[in-house]
Amino acid sequence: MKINFILFLIAIAISSLLAYALYGYSVSENRFLLCAGGFVCFATTLILALSVKFSLPRTTFNIRAVSIVFFVLLLISNFTFLFVVFFSPAYILTNGILILLFILIAYLIYRAKQ
Repeated sequence: MKINFILFLIAIAISSLLAYALYGYSVSENRFLLCAGGFVCFATTLILALSVKFSLPRTTFNIRAVSIVFFVLLLISNFTFLFVVFFSPAYILTNGILILLFILIAYLIYRAKQ
């Protein structure tokens, strides 16, 4: 596994800007939770999608594809929570399950070594 530092910084910057957009446009009182949770979700998926390269090209392609799919799912989830008033447990459970499922799938792909 090799990390491209410049693309890593770009992934962090994109995640930060998206998290700030969630914070700025939020109508609920859980703005900080939405911002912090969005940053963690976006950073996790974008770092694996953009900056990480694995020794086998198939593994890299599969993990990037899964990362992009989960990035879109988490983007939809976070922007849905942006426009509704929500309770903290609902947000944490929804995005927590999605991000843990993403990590599990990425780990299984990496472990398969194909």
